[in-house]
Amino acid sequence: MAEPSGEALADGVERLMQHDLKAVGEAGRATALRMFPFEVMWLGTMELYQRALARKR
Repeated sequence: MAEPSGEALADGVERLMQHDLKAVGEAGRATALRMFPFEVMWLGTMELYQRALARKR
């Protein structure tokens, strides 16, 4: 991975601006759904709440 730089950021922003924003949004949503499926997020949230409630007792 390359070192972060202002030039790299500017290049990335320029590439992003050249794409259709709807397509970019759809791709981002698909990535989020793939990386964070509802069931996994739900179970993780429930586990977090259960641990928090157990500390209160």
